[in-house]
Amino acid sequence: MEIWELSARERIRDTLARYNWSGDAMRLPELAESFCEDGELELRGGGAVRGRAAIVEFLGGAVASPNAAAQESGVRRIVRHNVTNVRFTELT
Repeated sequence: MEIWELSARERIRDTLARYNWSGDAMRLPELAESFCEDGELELRGGGAVRGRAAIVEFLGGAVASPNAAAQESGVRRIVRHNVTNVRFTELT
């Protein structure tokens, strides 16, 4: 394995970790930073949202209801994503 490939793999792993950690912590601007400026977020059953600002706006609305319900009930909402396996089949 060459150095460029090792570096690319670690950058990809770091991006995945930042995406999940930021989302779990509801740090939506930081989550959006894990996308390219014109990146797209597509959720099952919906259209794609393009661009960091649009991603923040969309996710802010999508998670408002569950957060409001948790706050109203006095229950602390905890979300944790765990990425256990990242497999690279090809890197160019």
